[in-house]
Amino acid sequence: EEVSENHLKASSRRLPWLITLLFLGMATASLISHYEELVSEASILAVFISLITGTAGNAGTQSLAVAVRRLAISDDKEKSFMRTVIGEVLTGLVTGAVTGLTIFAIVAVWKQNPILGFVIGMAMMCAITVANLAGSLIPMLMDKLGFDPAVASGPFITTLSDLTSVLIYFNIASIFMNYFIR
Repeated sequence: EEVSENHLKASSRRLPWLITLLFLGMATASLISHYEELVSEASILAVFISLITGTAGNAGTQSLAVAVRRLAISDDKEKSFMRTVIGEVLTGLVTGAVTGLTIFAIVAVWKQNPILGFVIGMAMMCAITVANLAGSLIPMLMDKLGFDPAVASGPFITTLSDLTSVLIYFNIASIFMNYFIR
């Protein structure tokens, strides 16, 4: 694709993705709305939504960059695909565990509530692992479907990461709800 592409032409290529993702973003808003009662019982949960979704989104974007790079330089895409997915899931587990333990300690001390810290830490670990998995799979899928993974994958990983992170977070929180409400 030419670098000096017409801005209207570039916009027309990007807008379908952005509109599609707008609707997926509405799914995230709807999901949060589904957990409105949980948040009203423990409003502290709202404080950590953007922290978890943002960190998972950042991790997924890092994973996506690795996957797009491997797609660009690999001769054997099938072998590279499995290596990328397995590597990124393992990386997600390690980075998720470290960030999860870090936020667990911070929240446990800051809010004087180790159960809440555990919920936030576990959600962080799981959300990062899932985001890394998605970050490695989405570019491969986009490439197979004939779309430019560099253009289409970033917005998808961000939106998908928000959706899955919220789902993971609130499901873990609902399991431990009775232990961290004061």
